[in-house]
Amino acid sequence: MSKLLYKSKKGKDSREDSPTVLLIHGLEGIPGTMKVLEIRFLNAGWDVLQFVYPCHKISFYQAAKALAEKLSSLPETQRPQHAVGFSLGGLVLIETLKQWPHIKRNMLLGSPLTSSQAACLTLRVPLLPKLLGPSVQELAKPRSLQLPKSLEFAAIAAKGQLYGSWNPLLPGENDGLVLVEEAIPDKIAQTHVVSALHIELVLRKQIFHLIEHFLSTGTLPRVRSQG
Repeated sequence: MSKLLYKSKKGKDSREDSPTVLLIHGLEGIPGTMKVLEIRFLNAGWDVLQFVYPCHKISFYQAAKALAEKLSSLPETQRPQHAVGFSLGGLVLIETLKQWPHIKRNMLLGSPLTSSQAACLTLRVPLLPKLLGPSVQELAKPRSLQLPKSLEFAAIAAKGQLYGSWNPLLPGENDGLVLVEEAIPDKIAQTHVVSALHIELVLRKQIFHLIEHFLSTGTLPRVRSQG
């Protein structure tokens, strides 16, 4: 399998009982996509474990299998209690938890959980599916969302500020890549919609506060739908 990285960092004023959060990036494959989110967690006193995988070379099922094996091999003191999966990373997280169901609270951030209309459109563009890798074909397939009942989940979706849509090619409210209805299906009780572009879900400070509040308390705060 292509190279996988597991990056572990201690938060500001980290203590033995400091919580650890696992961060999983999406299909964008841009180095440092999760860097802002990582820094915010570190500054807030969280320890961070980041999973970096070759998203254009392996499927998210393969990535999840590798991550589950890695987590199961870690000493208990190094295992994450909470996790954030961004975009495709949310699907990696869910598949990981099916094999290793031991992460208490999980935030799914702009993840196409049930299907991906954007992936369906991508498959029609010559050469692009080959460049983006096997996960694009998997994303285009309808999926039945199955979540371990013993764990806690929340999901945040994004949409256009004025008309609800950043991408007119997608049939409904969307963040440019993911439809709101794809990111917050009925099976997830705690959800929130913000006005933002897809990439802003991991960049905006206000959204970080929503994420941290859920991971710390198990509930999403009641706020107006804004970024």
